[in-house]
Amino acid sequence: MKSILSPRSEEEVRKAILTAAEAGDSISMAGGRHSMGGQQFGTGTVHLDLRGMDQIVEFDRRNGLIEVEGGIMWPELIGYLHAVQDGSETIWAVRQKQTGIDHVSIAGSLSSNIHGRGLRFPPFVSDIESFRIIDADGRLKVCSRTENRDLFALAIGGYGLFGVVTRVTIRLVPRSKVKRMVEVIAVRNLMPRIDAAIEDGFIFGDCQYSIDLHGDEEF
Repeated sequence: MKSILSPRSEEEVRKAILTAAEAGDSISMAGGRHSMGGQQFGTGTVHLDLRGMDQIVEFDRRNGLIEVEGGIMWPELIGYLHAVQDGSETIWAVRQKQTGIDHVSIAGSLSSNIHGRGLRFPPFVSDIESFRIIDADGRLKVCSRTENRDLFALAIGGYGLFGVVTRVTIRLVPRSKVKRMVEVIAVRNLMPRIDAAIEDGFIFGDCQYSIDLHGDEEF
């Protein structure tokens, strides 16, 4: 990377993009820095570290919507929802988050269109109400299913190719309690068991493989 900038506002992001464009530099960006393809970095790029844009913008309790800055991480978002709703009659929660790791940004999750452990849930796109993005020309655009629809579809899962996502509005769901059930099965029976779990009404599912090559069980 040529340089690293840590913007804390949309205006600072816009200025960084325009300054880089004038110098003929490319932009790279990252939040939690966990993208498996390494696309968050680039040789000779002006790198935007978006972790400083981590604020809650607005929580609409009536409609179950929350707007956050793109650099906020999942644990901070979930912790906020727990803290401000203590004792509330209806408690809103995220429907799903990505599996495996926690400290990834909401904008990064949008850009990767992550999925969780829901057996019937579509990816994260289904939980996104709208977002704000600054494109390569420094223009701020609001994208939703009714406004800038093409860009909405392209940027979700677009891995940052279409601009810097600065804010995201997420659809929440009423929080519910679930019971964890563990079952040991042979790998060859996994797919039929998943189908059966869905048929039985299970909401979430996960699979962890045994790697003990010297165990007594036949898998």
